[in-house]
Amino acid sequence: MLKARMRLSAFGASLKYNQKKIDAAIDRLDILPSRNAEFVNRQAVKVGAVRLEYRRHTRLEDYIAQMNGYMQRAAAEGAQLVAFPELSGLMALWLLPGAQRLESDILALDPDANNLQEAFLLAMDSFGGFLDELFVGVFSGLARAWNLPVAAGSYYTPDGGRVVNRQMLFDGEGALIGLQDKLYLSDLERKMGVSPGEQVAVFDSPVGRIALLTAQDALSFEPFWLAKALGADLVIAGADPFGRAPDATLYRANENRLCIVGPGIVVDSPLLRHSMPAFIKAPFAATRGQDGLVIEGGEVAVGRADLDRIAADFDVYSADQNPQFVRRYCTTPR
Repeated sequence: MLKARMRLSAFGASLKYNQKKIDAAIDRLDILPSRNAEFVNRQAVKVGAVRLEYRRHTRLEDYIAQMNGYMQRAAAEGAQLVAFPELSGLMALWLLPGAQRLESDILALDPDANNLQEAFLLAMDSFGGFLDELFVGVFSGLARAWNLPVAAGSYYTPDGGRVVNRQMLFDGEGALIGLQDKLYLSDLERKMGVSPGEQVAVFDSPVGRIALLTAQDALSFEPFWLAKALGADLVIAGADPFGRAPDATLYRANENRLCIVGPGIVVDSPLLRHSMPAFIKAPFAATRGQDGLVIEGGEVAVGRADLDRIAADFDVYSADQNPQFVRRYCTTPR
């Protein structure tokens, strides 16, 4: 029965949602494009980290209005890049016809049994196309409407016979300029059958070179070290929706001379329940309070970072280099 309900829900979604309707909903917002990113000074880059509240929207217009509200607040405070947390696209599942019944069916499954993985992979097979179109359409459209680069967070998507947790980065024209599959998975994701990413990539943007990682990745030093070796100025490390992981981003920022942007989260559901603030962090010596914190808190945390000063800060105990290793193993993917 679960398989039949998923197929029926996917068919209903194909009738209700498409790119034309997404574009029309964004157009009705009458957004005035921002000029924040027209001139970027590396010594005063302003970044907005969204603290996303998970809400159960059943109307496309309400979902888009919530995402647009974050963009509006960030733009009003001068942000030149807006970043959303991990699995920001998962909220779109509530737009599916019969979503509440599907949730009840999935909650009844045993997370330690194979039936959870079977149900998740079936869901991705049924709804993967819907999530792709909605996630890309909404965040690409908002980036274009606001004329601002957007690190859109992530969503689950099928890819060559596997399912990945994929982040995306859009420029101010709405073009996709970067994507990164999550490297370090949560226990629940492994049980669901999600596959990990296999490499770190760094992408050029109007505000600097950006890597797309997660708070879970921050528990290991290698992804951030590799991002720095590949030339990253900023790393997006969004909140983990599967539980509050120990926050190691402060150490990753200091040891690698990076600006780390941490979009936050507020989620209260039968499957997930916790919250994390949005923040921006940098090496100790590059912050006003010498504590590594640029800004923290609020629905959208907007702060200014001096990327040149951050890159120049040198800690002899945590910033040693190995040029031969970098040349051999850290070439930028093409």
